[in-house]
Amino acid sequence: MQDAREEHVFHLFQLRTRERDALLKDLRDGGVDAVVRYPVPVHLQPAFAGQHWREGQFPVAETLARELLCLPLHPAMRGDELDYVAARVQEFFA
Repeated sequence: MQDAREEHVFHLFQLRTRERDALLKDLRDGGVDAVVRYPVPVHLQPAFAGQHWREGQFPVAETLARELLCLPLHPAMRGDELDYVAARVQEFFA
């Protein structure tokens, strides 16, 4: 049961698109602090090399690593900043 004092702590706002790299460039050119958080899927990380996993074994993870973009999200963001990020994303896809 959730305590009344508890609230969600959102820390990532991920957007998925096949045009991730172009969108990232456009957002950064516009001053938006968008980033790619997880560019290499876990099974291809050096720490797991001993598992002998190969590219192609986990296609969903690999697709997400190629297509996810993290938009800025933090408690200090003002409404006008949120609106600006949303407008930049909308303009990119328009």
